[in-house]
Amino acid sequence: MAVQESTATLRIPLTHTQTRLIVVAWITYAAYYFGRVNLSPVLAPLQADLHWSKTEIGLLGSVFFWSYGIGQLINGALGDRLGTREFVTFGLVAFAVANLIFGTSSIFIWMLLIWAANGYFQAMGWGPILHTLAQHLTTEQRTRLSTMFGTSFVAGNALTWLLVGLVVALTNWRGAFLVATPLMLLFALLWWLGVRDIRSHGQESTDSSLDFVRSTIALLKGRRIWIVALVAALVGVVQGGFFLWTPTLLFEVQKIPLDQATYSSVILPIAGIIGIVGFGALITRVLGSERAPFGLALLLFILGVTVGLYGALVGQLPIFSALALLAIVGAIAYAVTSLILTLLPLRLGGRARSSTMAGLMDFAFNIGTSISGVITGLLLDRASWNAVFLFWALAGIIAAALLTTQLPQLGKTVD
Repeated sequence: MAVQESTATLRIPLTHTQTRLIVVAWITYAAYYFGRVNLSPVLAPLQADLHWSKTEIGLLGSVFFWSYGIGQLINGALGDRLGTREFVTFGLVAFAVANLIFGTSSIFIWMLLIWAANGYFQAMGWGPILHTLAQHLTTEQRTRLSTMFGTSFVAGNALTWLLVGLVVALTNWRGAFLVATPLMLLFALLWWLGVRDIRSHGQESTDSSLDFVRSTIALLKGRRIWIVALVAALVGVVQGGFFLWTPTLLFEVQKIPLDQATYSSVILPIAGIIGIVGFGALITRVLGSERAPFGLALLLFILGVTVGLYGALVGQLPIFSALALLAIVGAIAYAVTSLILTLLPLRLGGRARSSTMAGLMDFAFNIGTSISGVITGLLLDRASWNAVFLFWALAGIIAAALLTTQLPQLGKTVD
């Protein structure tokens, strides 16, 4: 793999095939969220109906992110070696079935296992989809893509919460999972048909399995990669924990009715779309490719400070002011997450290892989210929301400090 310094490159327009691939990939990954973030808006009614503690609710969220993170590590490497058409389709169908089973169950241990399986199947999407895109795009096109492709998971999140709010209002918390099944099957068909005549350049590795494992291990030995992975984990602590508990936060602290709290939570992903496009353009286009990591580190520090500020003020502000500050947090958090999970894998992994790097970053991010989920539940059971916000704010500030130590090395890209 040739290492290239980040310099200005020719802006190459997208072909019809590239455009179609990006659109299908964007829609497909947005669809993943219909079977993933449908848990967060129904935490309160699920807890009331099944009589679970907040620690058990936190464990449910944590086990998902553990299995999802492990799945990213495994499926990310497989995504660099295997064809992605069948791989992604299977994942969509499998977690459609998992949501159906979860929505018809009531036993904690059984639902815990099913939600863990759902997490693993969800991990069959991000890395392989990024690998497919990397195979068909130039380095300059991948950089441009990284500033907007994160809007796919933000839009998926927003649409899911809107749909869940409507479904729960008409039925009950189980409807949030039962409605996901037919939707996932529909989008599985869309992906299968949408990429049927698209072939990746050298996607199926000609290396032996042993050579593939050895080259992957050699890639993962780099100290820089693991520090960046730790940064991704800390971002997961902030963004994952904050977003999982937002509807409950609005319900308990702001005293907003549950259905309105769910709708109000949509302000996060909506602001996130603006944040991804705005901050992404600022960092990658204004600062330039070589200075992009500096912009990301600065944005991380601002995220930590803003989360702490929100925690200090949320109980004192009028509802509209609190929601405005929440929107600012959402814009920054989604921009940081998008750049961590899209820009860095495409830059550090290149064509050959984009899925592996995406899997590693997503694995670390979701390990952080899983830790945040259970620790947040414990802090709420034994302390207060103030302790939770301090926990999240410190994670963001530490992540910024760690990323700053790697700035000289992160100005390089791999093709």
